[in-house]
Amino acid sequence: MKKILLIILLSLAAFSGKAQDRLVPASSGIYSPYTSIYDVYLSELLIGQWNEFAYICTPSFTNEYALKCWIPGGPNRQNERILVLREAKFNVWYKFDFGYGFEIDRKKLPKLKEDYYNEYTLEVNQEVVEPIKNLLEAFVYDSRFMRPDENQVRKDGTTHVFMVKKAAAECWIPNEGTLCLELVHIMNDLSNCVKNGNATKLPSIVERANALLLKYNNSL
Repeated sequence: MKKILLIILLSLAAFSGKAQDRLVPASSGIYSPYTSIYDVYLSELLIGQWNEFAYICTPSFTNEYALKCWIPGGPNRQNERILVLREAKFNVWYKFDFGYGFEIDRKKLPKLKEDYYNEYTLEVNQEVVEPIKNLLEAFVYDSRFMRPDENQVRKDGTTHVFMVKKAAAECWIPNEGTLCLELVHIMNDLSNCVKNGNATKLPSIVERANALLLKYNNSL
């Protein structure tokens, strides 16, 4: 009996780790069937317009932040990309006491103010962005085959949401050794490059993104 129980526990642990090698469809947000007033406001405050990819991190108690990539206009700038990081100066959820309501009344949205966040930008080229974009597309689009996580009762923690071409997927506190955690590390390291205005680590991030995409595809 003990042997059978041990096998079951090991199997559940293996399944849990394997599950965190995949993102799940975003449980709420602007590209989810369930969009809260908090999702709308946070997206407009920290992301705004974007056209390549976006990543938003929502901790329970510390300040939210978001990274996006967009293509600047102009006939001579086709190969240029702009990475923009916005960090809220406070925890948006608690400051405005949004609660869990899904009824969107734009009249109740707080005003969008630039002094609510710090903004950092870094100009890069398409060769830097393309591997990151390819990686995010693989993770996000494959999430369509996973069950949504909206029924999971979550305690305090951090949710990571990844967006590409009007699709969004997420993970919540990914475990050590999982592909989702590697993805989070890449996006956080990219965010730090933007914040510090330092492009020297971009080649290694691109290399890690290519390696993770290969590992991800081999895991399917």
